[in-house]
Amino acid sequence: MIQAYSFTSEPIARAIVEAKKRGVQVQVNYAWARNIEINLTGAYSAVRAALPAMVAQGGGTIVNIGSTASHRGAPNGTAYYASKFALRGMTECWRAELRAFNVRVTLVNPSEEFLATLAIDVHLTDTYF
Repeated sequence: MIQAYSFTSEPIARAIVEAKKRGVQVQVNYAWARNIEINLTGAYSAVRAALPAMVAQGGGTIVNIGSTASHRGAPNGTAYYASKFALRGMTECWRAELRAFNVRVTLVNPSEEFLATLAIDVHLTDTYF
């Protein structure tokens, strides 16, 4: 059994097709790919786009939105928790790398209670539909 995480890479897609031709069972984990795409690739792409302007103006601030999931694991949360752990690591690397350019980098970890309250405040729960 091969477990693939995304079809965004042409070599991976070709390898999956070839494996299927040879009778290998292939399982695609879209949850993994989606979490990595949103929580890591999204943050990375946004910073890459904004960084030249920050450096040119003499500094700036990057605020990544983490989660308490970046500090602990939990059952049935591998993709999400791994993406938040990785975002925390990426934030720490950027903090060290960008300090010389006067770019501050921080990670905000809203608590689960805060997020639940926010969801109610901005009408994101079923009770308002």
